[in-house]
Amino acid sequence: MAKQNPPTKNKTTITGTAPKNSTEPKKLTPKQQAMKRRQAIRRRNQIVLVGLGVVVTAIIAIIAIIALTTPNSFQNISTAANSDIERMTIGGANANVTLIEYGDFRCTACKTYFDNYEPAIRSEFVTTGRIKYVFKTLPVIDTIVGDSDSTRAGEALECAADQNRGWDYRDAAYKNYVGEISGKLNDKYLKDMASAIGLNSSQFNSCLDSGKNKSKLAEEKADAASKNLNSTPSFVLKYSGKEEVVTLTSLSELQTKVSDAVKSVEGAAPTK
Repeated sequence: MAKQNPPTKNKTTITGTAPKNSTEPKKLTPKQQAMKRRQAIRRRNQIVLVGLGVVVTAIIAIIAIIALTTPNSFQNISTAANSDIERMTIGGANANVTLIEYGDFRCTACKTYFDNYEPAIRSEFVTTGRIKYVFKTLPVIDTIVGDSDSTRAGEALECAADQNRGWDYRDAAYKNYVGEISGKLNDKYLKDMASAIGLNSSQFNSCLDSGKNKSKLAEEKADAASKNLNSTPSFVLKYSGKEEVVTLTSLSELQTKVSDAVKSVEGAAPTK
């Protein structure tokens, strides 16, 4: 006999309507709307500030590039070489009187002396060969300002002296006096000035970059210290076997002091 299958139960499917997803934006409260506006303003301001920062940085970079690539201009400079007769020395090779100046390219009194008093001394005693005139660096402004620009300029001067043009370089520096401000006598300025007076730029630049004349500056500072010189310009006269620190109450007195020294070795009576 065949088995009778149990009666099949009718399945009832229960269907319903699914809730619709709402696509309408949630309304913000006035407080939330105000906060959102403030956030948008902050974001916009931040973007503007970042943009300004990029622009300012680019401008600074362009200015720096121009400053580094544009040669400095100099006044009253001649490329005609006036070679030193000895290292950092002009005047008469056989003169029996030597005037030594201790100076600083940034010294205001040195600039005053260069403009107003030195021309008469050079005219009367140097070009006539009656004295030797020596220049040495005494970087007193470094101590006052708190940098090393004057020392660096002194090293550059010695690099010019390596080419027998120390006095030409020294004169160019005073003719284009930069004052005591830090950063003016930078390496680019010192190199451009060497080029302006017609020095071998490759030789000069290599000399300055190497620092080969640092020891000479140290020697000159020690020499000044041994004479108790601590201001610029200071002067020493060497004649008749003696070395005399010149004491001045005014720079105008120097010409008389030099004249007396010259007359003493030439057999003339000193100035009264």
